Amino acid sequence: MIAAAAAGAIIGDNGGYWLGRKGGIALVRRFGGKVGLTETKLLRVHRYFEEHGAKTVFIGRFIALLRSWAAALAGVGEMPYGLFSIYNALGGIAWAAVFGVLGYVFGHNMRLLERNIAWFSIGLLMLVVAGAAFFIWRRRRVAATST
Repeated sequence: MIAAAAAGAIIGDNGGYWLGRKGGIALVRRFGGKVGLTETKLLRVHRYFEEHGAKTVFIGRFIALLRSWAAALAGVGEMPYGLFSIYNALGGIAWAAVFGVLGYVFGHNMRLLERNIAWFSIGLLMLVVAGAAFFIWRRRRVAATST
């Protein structure tokens, strides 16, 4: 089961990456302005994935909303495919192993496990958002004091 879950996750995210890489950029450039996605913001996505892409792809497996979007965003951000592939495979294997083992160990009480995993995932997402907000605040504060 773990091997099948890992393979499905890796293959699925490869598809998401290529959809983002080939179609996502074109969609953003064509319709992005209508929802506030400007070329400047697209450049920020590129820079983000240059600096934090590997961590995002790996850790994104374990965060509910990011799990669905990390691969496509990596494609839109033009993260190098080789680097994406490595961290996608590592993340997919780790994710499948963690949840497979948890499912095996706690399978007799699946509802409790699901509830706790959901809370853990939400908590982790909140930590990531708080960390990003702090990082942005600190960067703006440093920029304001240096001018």
